[in-house]
Amino acid sequence: MTPQDRLKQDFLRIALLAACAAAAGLAINRTRPAPLGWSHRTKAERLQSEVGGGLRRTGFARIALADLSRELAEGRITLIDARPPLFFRAGHLPGALNLPREGFQAAYGTHRGVLDAAKEKRVVVYCQGSSCEDSELVAAALRVQGFTDLWIFAGGWNEWLSAGLKGEAGA
Repeated sequence: MTPQDRLKQDFLRIALLAACAAAAGLAINRTRPAPLGWSHRTKAERLQSEVGGGLRRTGFARIALADLSRELAEGRITLIDARPPLFFRAGHLPGALNLPREGFQAAYGTHRGVLDAAKEKRVVVYCQGSSCEDSELVAAALRVQGFTDLWIFAGGWNEWLSAGLKGEAGA
């Protein structure tokens, strides 16, 4: 057998192996409870499909740390942490509910009683810090659920800690 014939044979084996791997991957993906999509979807697109559409990420008032601290102490707000559960368990603002962007509907169901009672109250949503967009996405999803008095604490967990304020840990 010539070197060219061996090269052709090796190429055919590699092509066959790649085709088998692709077929196995497709088959496994079909059996998943939530199959992976064929194209990339943004965070907002994934959340929108979860809440049924109508996400509008604009028009939220911002609340400063001093005002947040005062209103939190007075018990006049419902506080929502939009970060993933792992980060929430590590530390969060006192009294916050964890309502992450990923798995929004399931988390909403867990807190439905408290959240439905809070629809008439001011709701403040925060995430890690000013570069985190999850707070706006979760606030937009809450708007779809009928909440009207939605605010964003843009500084989030980072600003809270930087100010020397204490948080809570655990679920």
